[in-house]
Amino acid sequence: MKPRILLTYPPNYTTLRREFGAESVRGAVFAFGDVIYNPYKLDLGPDLIAHEREHCVAQMKVGTALWWESYIRDRDFRLTEELLGHRAEYAYWRDVMKLKGDKLHQALDRIAQRLSGPLYANMISLSDARGEISR
Repeated sequence: MKPRILLTYPPNYTTLRREFGAESVRGAVFAFGDVIYNPYKLDLGPDLIAHEREHCVAQMKVGTALWWESYIRDRDFRLTEELLGHRAEYAYWRDVMKLKGDKLHQALDRIAQRLSGPLYANMISLSDARGEISR
């Protein structure tokens, strides 16, 4: 599946701002159905596209509305889904770009820092994020 990328806000942006706060969603990209919304016109590399594609695939399986409802309301669901996305990023660097050793470890650190940071409300420790993403 190759999602389309639109440089606008997703249909549920107002809800996301209300539920997660304006600062949390500022600078983020959003999967919604088979579209990746990039309202801040970020430079999306293939690693981040792989991440968002995981969310698109999951939404297409269970339904976009149900997926987003679960994502907003259920912290465990949100962590599970973000782990899938972050693992897809890591797999890109490991399997497609063939990074090894220190370079792969640096990629893992960048990915784990984002997952364990304020964008995702610090819902997992950095060490747990590293372990979960790389397993």
